[in-house]
Amino acid sequence: CYYEKGNLFVPLRATFEALDAKVEWIAEENAINIIKYDTSDTYPYLDRRDESVPFSWMFETRGTEGWEGHMNYSICKTYKGSLWFGMAGGDPAMYSGKFELPAGEYKYLRLRMKNEGPASNMYFMFTRVDSNSWGGVKKFIIPITGGDTEFKEYIIDLSSNEEWKGTITQFRVDPVNLSGNASVTADIFFDSIEFLKELPQ
Repeated sequence: CYYEKGNLFVPLRATFEALDAKVEWIAEENAINIIKYDTSDTYPYLDRRDESVPFSWMFETRGTEGWEGHMNYSICKTYKGSLWFGMAGGDPAMYSGKFELPAGEYKYLRLRMKNEGPASNMYFMFTRVDSNSWGGVKKFIIPITGGDTEFKEYIIDLSSNEEWKGTITQFRVDPVNLSGNASVTADIFFDSIEFLKELPQ
């Protein structure tokens, strides 16, 4: 630390790391990202995700692996090996990070999730290199149960949508669709989101 012209300068990285925060440098934005984890959650998290299995999110790390809440949500973070999404309104949404997924190589979407809210349809939308807007027919509509006390598995045949082609660049998930009820709140947990070339035997 030092004073200069009446100002106190402190090293940000050392200060935040002393407070158990993680500091990341984002070169392309010339900025830093500061993350403070919930240390009361003692789940044995991994240091980093398994990069050998692309387009699979297991939420075994403290970070959300690129997924972020977008609208009508109260919380979006990892919790005990799952992604905890708290909905705060009838039409919540979360986004994945950006990537390049060759649609022709991946045949199935497998989800393990627990919906503590009401039964509904979940919308799983995607964008492509040649079509980067949401909506329209670039989505899968997945009926999900409600009031879950355990995780349930859902498997979607990606060939059921003729727009699943080319290079996929991002996902948007609307975990439930209750747009007529803006006051609904509930917790939804994603244990895993996986794109598979074949289903395990």
